[in-house]
Amino acid sequence: MNLFSPILDVLKDLPVNHIIYTVSAIFIILLLLIYAELNNKSELNKIDKFLAIFPLIFEANFQIISLWNHQWDITKSLPLELSYITSLSICFYTINHFNKLDTWIFFSGLWCATAAFLNTILTGYETWHISLRYYSHHALLLYFGIRCLRRGYRPTYIDYLSAIRNTGLIIIAISTVNYLLGSNYMFTKYRPEGANFSRLMPDWPFYFLLIISIGLFFYTVLYLITKRNKISD
Repeated sequence: MNLFSPILDVLKDLPVNHIIYTVSAIFIILLLLIYAELNNKSELNKIDKFLAIFPLIFEANFQIISLWNHQWDITKSLPLELSYITSLSICFYTINHFNKLDTWIFFSGLWCATAAFLNTILTGYETWHISLRYYSHHALLLYFGIRCLRRGYRPTYIDYLSAIRNTGLIIIAISTVNYLLGSNYMFTKYRPEGANFSRLMPDWPFYFLLIISIGLFFYTVLYLITKRNKISD
């Protein structure tokens, strides 16, 4: 029981708003997925391409409102978290073939959405445009991650390695940005706020290494349970 008590404490500390918004976001995503299943393939592509525009809309809304309210800060307001980078990459669905981004959206998108909904970096007292940014981006990542599977995507071992490589490159790039700006994007320098499992981890750099390890484990599990059957290759 002692092993699970700290984990339960984190879950009990989740803000009520986070639970409400998470349940609402997942419910909306389920409705969209059910609606998508009832349409033919050509209609599905239209729906996906329509939804692919929204990460840019939500991010633009956040940036404009932050500037308008004099809350914009180069060390906090850039979309340089892994989830926002991944979500904004969905916009390329409107100009590129879907399959070119399946691997990235599938692995990184589902990891970011799962991590964001199971715990949170928010305190529950954020303004509406911050909450909208957070939950909308992660809801879209959940939708498109699942849609990859529903459209028949199955990762190969090369895809799995590619997702790990790209994630590593982004971590290196963001770490460099943090060094130059004195920022903490992707929490490479210190733990995030909010009710999240990083508070159960040791100090830097060990907590960050643990987060990376958990992400790698998540990627591995995703690959093993969804990988392409060799017989069908």
